[in-house]
Amino acid sequence: MNMSLLGHSVLRVTGSDRVERFYGGVLGPPLWARFHKEGGFKMAATAARLFRILAVCVPVLMFTNAPAAEHEPSKDAKGMPGAKGTIEYKPTDWAGNVTTYWTDTDGVNPGVAGCHVGVTQDGKPNGRFFGEACQSAAILIESNPGAGVVHSHANDLGHPDTFDCKAWCVGVKKAKGGVCKPASAPSPCTASARCECD
Repeated sequence: MNMSLLGHSVLRVTGSDRVERFYGGVLGPPLWARFHKEGGFKMAATAARLFRILAVCVPVLMFTNAPAAEHEPSKDAKGMPGAKGTIEYKPTDWAGNVTTYWTDTDGVNPGVAGCHVGVTQDGKPNGRFFGEACQSAAILIESNPGAGVVHSHANDLGHPDTFDCKAWCVGVKKAKGGVCKPASAPSPCTASARCECD
């Protein structure tokens, strides 16, 4: 997950002038407020309550804004244990607002590390590719549709499925649990990922 905003930060320090020069001058965030012990007990108690509330609210807000499935699972993943839905994927070598064509080495199979291979409309490899990946230790980004099926990506944007590896492992492999792990990839990809079951 890429963080795009830090709502606030609280530092309790001694020698505040030196710390302000470093954090404000070198790192750049603005100083919003300064509380000194001389400011009185009432203000310190109010600030402490506010900080406790923020300490709970900020992580909750960050979690709710984490990348999540945007749409229903693909037709190949629908009904599979752990299928959470699809997300939009923009390749690092995005070709722009053109229709591109792709094929997949493993289809929708969270237990196998796969490679999504760019092809021409008639299925000849064009040198583009990307592997499957872990969105987190729990979530696998699994390319689709079925293995070997030439399919289009409008605007060169893919819509891979996301899988909860623990749910997939328990439901399909009858395992106790599972996690997403980086894995070696089939050619031409150099890296991929898969659900690894306990």
